[in-house]
Amino acid sequence: MAGNQHKPQMRTPGRRALAASLLLGVVLAACSTPSAAPRAIAPIPPTASAVYLAATAPASPSATPSPTTSPTPLPAVIGPAYVPGFNPLTGLPVSDAATLQQAPLLVSVTNFPVSARPQSGLSLASIVWEISIGEGMSRFLAVFYGDYTAEIERIVVERPLDNPYRYVIAPIRSGRVVYEDIKVLFPDATLITRGASAEVRPQLSNRVGVFAANAQDVNSAGLTLTDLRTLPVLQSAPDEHAGLLFTRHPPAGGTPAASMGVIYNLYDHVGWEYSAEGSAYLRSQDQADGTGVLYPAIDRLTGEQLAFENVLIVFANHRFENVAGTILEIDLLNHSGLSGWLFRDGMQFPVRLSTRQGKLSLQTAAGAPLGLKPGKTFIEVVSFESRWDDEDKLVRFHSPPLPTLTATLTATRTPTLTPTATAGLEPTATQEPSATPELSAAPSQP
Repeated sequence: MAGNQHKPQMRTPGRRALAASLLLGVVLAACSTPSAAPRAIAPIPPTASAVYLAATAPASPSATPSPTTSPTPLPAVIGPAYVPGFNPLTGLPVSDAATLQQAPLLVSVTNFPVSARPQSGLSLASIVWEISIGEGMSRFLAVFYGDYTAEIERIVVERPLDNPYRYVIAPIRSGRVVYEDIKVLFPDATLITRGASAEVRPQLSNRVGVFAANAQDVNSAGLTLTDLRTLPVLQSAPDEHAGLLFTRHPPAGGTPAASMGVIYNLYDHVGWEYSAEGSAYLRSQDQADGTGVLYPAIDRLTGEQLAFENVLIVFANHRFENVAGTILEIDLLNHSGLSGWLFRDGMQFPVRLSTRQGKLSLQTAAGAPLGLKPGKTFIEVVSFESRWDDEDKLVRFHSPPLPTLTATLTATRTPTLTPTATAGLEPTATQEPSATPELSAAPSQP
């Protein structure tokens, strides 16, 4: 399946920028290559080892139950207009409507090297985007919105942290140019990255930089619970984030889809399996060993496998902005209908993703609103060159061609704030793990 090529879109900068970057660590760690020895990923039990620090219970822990345990039945339809008391990004009720007045937090969470797994906190995000960053690797941009902090407080009281740095969202890595496109869809959002390259950093607005806590550990940048309570997020009316439709019952016209997969690279395989018991798709991931064998993808914070009620596969135009193939632009803004597939309730539906006027919405091929299942959404973004195999429910990612000359950056540059104060603190070029070879022999699929 392939979409139409689109002319490159000019990136729209955020409306406001933060006054300064936030120092959350002490030193910048150098990146390392992926571990050569594969390791099984399994739920990590609480440990008594002195190496790992258990979380200290907050002085006033939240006793608020998870929104999903609310005894009140959900309305049959939520959205696309804002419904007071409901998270417009999940269609679920929140325990504290005041949290919806705080703009979303967008966090760059790494997927490579393999030692970064299991990551912490992804299961608490309303939406997670997985995008290619070139060199055969993918990365996550997790959108946190609503009462996620109270939910994390509840989790760390019930389950001691085993992260040596007490992080609840981690590991955090460098910014990518596509983050600005995605951030425009979430007005006034704050972007959290561990630095960015000199070419990328000026293109990112409303960004807070975090730093590695251990120069010898590539995975030592993240956010603690204290950080979440004190981050300088902006205020934003919840109706600014409305636009998605949520329906308790699946729409008509779907086909059975108990599983699906994405092959980003020979060393980057992703699988999703529907759980009727949990009414969600469970994520699995290979171990970058070339075998394609999948293991449950665990959230280190909860000890449970990542589960999302909705999984989207979206096709978009990808293009490299440099000959090295390390700066990959993805045209996501100002489209009326990027083709893709929606998976919910064990069913597959053709979908068009619209980002017109900075609003995120889903439509059928005929242009009618298409409903997500109330809950969290995971979005796999793949290139127009990628191939979809409908029989196997598998998409094989193919990178766009490299430019013959260094391309001119297309974005409107965001002025760098207080350069003298931040120069030398944040990384200006993050060396990623060594490239993994592309799956060159992947056959074209209808």
